[in-house]
Amino acid sequence: MIRVIPCSQFFVVAFVVLITALAPRAAEVPGQFDAAARALVTEVSKQLATNLHEGLATYEKGIREKLLKQFPERPEPWAMLLEVAANWNFLDAALKPVPENLKKTRDLLNEIIQAPNAATTTREHARAQLSRLDRLGKPLAMQFEALPLEDQGARAVELAKMRGQVVLISYWATWCGPCVAELDSLLSLYTQNHKKGDAVQFEIVGISADRDAERLRRFVRENRVAWPQHFDGKGWQNRFLEEHGITIIPTMWLLDKAGNLRDLNARHDLAAKIKTLLAEPTPAAEVVPPAPTPTPTPKPPEKTKAPTEVPPSPKGPTPPPKAPEPKS
Repeated sequence: MIRVIPCSQFFVVAFVVLITALAPRAAEVPGQFDAAARALVTEVSKQLATNLHEGLATYEKGIREKLLKQFPERPEPWAMLLEVAANWNFLDAALKPVPENLKKTRDLLNEIIQAPNAATTTREHARAQLSRLDRLGKPLAMQFEALPLEDQGARAVELAKMRGQVVLISYWATWCGPCVAELDSLLSLYTQNHKKGDAVQFEIVGISADRDAERLRRFVRENRVAWPQHFDGKGWQNRFLEEHGITIIPTMWLLDKAGNLRDLNARHDLAAKIKTLLAEPTPAAEVVPPAPTPTPTPKPPEKTKAPTEVPPSPKGPTPPPKAPEPKS
């Protein structure tokens, strides 16, 4: 699996496991690729820590010129290029896509997908990333009953009803080291931004890749995690991980007040991004017009029957009764 390092540690130890796991090709000096890859990672690590965008450009150039040219049959350089695509920043300060940067990301992912020497898993991750790009700027549908907690019980979560709030979707697990390492920072951001007065303005929704419900409950309770968690016990086959094509954790997505997905890589400069989205105007509430009252269809007038004339009796008019004859 491709490993994306937390932003403060980009590539310092990236691919050490990956590049030593595969046997060298027969034409190579043993360890030659490993040494070249480590040297490149070391060379760009400082630049990546200070300027992500420029550092990724330098990293990509090194992969192409120092690894792909020298080791054209190795699959690892393509996995390293996927790491560039996964971390490439194609948004401006207002979290709007920059067309040329977004195009660069798409082109790089398509190149990886079509590379004959890329590993099958690398191509699969690239396809998933390309699919996620299509979600940008669109509403994200999500509805579930959160993991019941001892002091809260069950909680219904529906993104459509959280319109007006900035929402962070956190894909994570208790067994994920980088996820746990980032928790203190996440708790701090939640405390600072969750409410403005009595109104909720920022919420976090956790999507857990855990399989043990009691372990997750205990972790949430002990660390005072207040936001809801989706848990179905399926690990990497979690419903929303599969539906959203999540193959790397931790992954964080940001939704704006209108419910639209604005960032697929929210871990980088998360505090600044939350501040940016909170400063945007709250969209007007959607007014659902009442259903129009159907106009009744007039019934056709009933046909009235002409009164039936009673023909006169053939005997003529009935004579008045005779007066009784006097008795003699």
